[in-house]
Amino acid sequence: MPGVNEALSTQLSGLLAMADATTVSSGLLLWFGSTDLPDGVSSNPVTMTGDAWTATYLRLMGGDLARRLLPLPKIQALAAQPGQPIPLVIASIVYDRPSRPAYDAVRACAPTDRAANLPATLAESLVPAETTIATALLAPQWLRSAPATRGRNVRLIIDPTLLITNVDDESITDVAVDWGEGFQPISAASPLDIGAPVEARELTLTVRCTVGSRGIRYARCTVAISDDPVPPAPDETWLLTPTTGNPGRAYLFRAGDGDRLSRPVLIAEGFPGRSSPQKLAETLGQFDLLDRLRANGHDVIAVSFDRGTDLIQSNAGVIREAIATTRSRTTDPLVVGGMSMGGLVVRYALAEMESEGVEHGAAVYLSIDSPHGRGAYTTVVGQWLVNHFTSLSPAYAGFAATIRTPANLQFIGLIEAGGRVAPDPLRSQFLGDLHRIGSYPTRPVKLAVACGHGGGNSASPPTEPVFRWRSDGIADITLAPMPVGASIEIARGATLGAPTAHPEPLVVSCDVCWETVPGALNVLNTQVFDVVRSIVGTDTSDGADMSVGADASDIDRPIATTLGTSSSMPTVSALDLDINPNAPVPPPGSGASPFDDYVCAGSNLMHLELSADMVEWIVDRIERHQPLSPPLPTAAAADSRHHEEPP
Repeated sequence: MPGVNEALSTQLSGLLAMADATTVSSGLLLWFGSTDLPDGVSSNPVTMTGDAWTATYLRLMGGDLARRLLPLPKIQALAAQPGQPIPLVIASIVYDRPSRPAYDAVRACAPTDRAANLPATLAESLVPAETTIATALLAPQWLRSAPATRGRNVRLIIDPTLLITNVDDESITDVAVDWGEGFQPISAASPLDIGAPVEARELTLTVRCTVGSRGIRYARCTVAISDDPVPPAPDETWLLTPTTGNPGRAYLFRAGDGDRLSRPVLIAEGFPGRSSPQKLAETLGQFDLLDRLRANGHDVIAVSFDRGTDLIQSNAGVIREAIATTRSRTTDPLVVGGMSMGGLVVRYALAEMESEGVEHGAAVYLSIDSPHGRGAYTTVVGQWLVNHFTSLSPAYAGFAATIRTPANLQFIGLIEAGGRVAPDPLRSQFLGDLHRIGSYPTRPVKLAVACGHGGGNSASPPTEPVFRWRSDGIADITLAPMPVGASIEIARGATLGAPTAHPEPLVVSCDVCWETVPGALNVLNTQVFDVVRSIVGTDTSDGADMSVGADASDIDRPIATTLGTSSSMPTVSALDLDINPNAPVPPPGSGASPFDDYVCAGSNLMHLELSADMVEWIVDRIERHQPLSPPLPTAAAADSRHHEEPP
């Protein structure tokens, strides 16, 4: 292992093999990284952001040998949407961590090639500890790094499910909150209403509670305040249950009254599906797009996939069912489109209907930053890291599982697996199925939006690492951007944080440095590297940080270069252009793209982020290409054809 003490790694692997719910007294072991978490004893606790709370809770989950903690996905499922009362989450956890002598022994021998002078059993190297952390649980919100309230009247609630301990017969009681005006009690029966001061951008909440026999504990968190309005609620919700494939639902935002639908615009969500109607309304509400469409007389239907991570073909039925439901209530032509993966699902559904002779009634197909062409890009070295170091954190296990979902394997252009980088077989199969049904629908006008710029990129690929984690004897991982040309090593390393992980270096060749091509951006690099930051930490006051280098100038710093955000939806993919990804985009009508018309962002925006000019273009093209009332087959006929069995 490069730069890592192999003898120590073998020794620690043997000790950790002893760890289970019976040998670790608390049933929860934190042994690597910054293990000195906020203990909750001080009445002036550390203030945590929502992201910091999540990172800490994930660390605890990773060490939960007894599986007593509520899984993070179940916690997140209870998060408040904009405008809803906000649940308060409190976790008061006991755990075991390395003793100071054990830490000193590991630290002393890490730079050498020797094993440490440690006891023969794991239990002899551990000491008990505890932590109490709290957060106001808001669901992730569109293009906000920190989710925020809507308005200054904040209602906190208590859900007993979210009062979390890992000790049998221990409970959290007598909860009170202070936001600068003294502690006020809050319970499941009595919500707490807080008025945020004028101009305040966040509230700091100090939480006090009683935890079993341990007595009073404290935690502190922040909640961001926004004066933005609550997203509009849908006027109707449709449950979509096609006879084949997966279910879904549609949220109707009406332009007017009455049962008949007017000039409908159907837009499907992207990966991984199951977006709330609030999130969909905000995504479609950029620069008042949703309001402008409704003001122009369009009923807007946002389509959501219950199983958005499944095969794209299996979700095409949701679109077909949404089209059939819409056409049963109007003879107006439709605009049918999708965001990101949703654009692929809609493309498949419309082309499939045409191949079967089924009328879809779409005058316009609208693709918003969808992975056509060479697909989307997920940082290859990030994939390598999460695939081979899943034991570092449940976050990495979650990333790896998401990458391996069927839909993701279909639309990602390059997948790292077993030391190889190539399209997954599921992608090849999907592209073959698309070709079989005609690739694109031919009847509607085809419009595309790219959230990356179209001016090309003449800059040289970066030479600095995307990420580097180095600590003498403890961690040495280096990740580089995709090479251009000859085979080059882009990922290599090991860490005592995952002592059994000894991956082979990743060597690849590629025609393009995909991290830097013009295209919409994502923050996956930053998210992947932030997991390491959350593990390593910077607080070593008790000496329990087993990953800190001896030289203060070389404290384990993951180095995120300018590729903290990198291209995720190349412009050439969003427009399905078969050109050099770094070349300027040819104008619409040149024949270079299967789309009849398209628009690019003025600069690389975040994936699915729209500018005012792009919204203006979308509204103009919809008005230009969606006629008011051409003759169409009757809704009943269209509906009956929709339910025909495919040949």
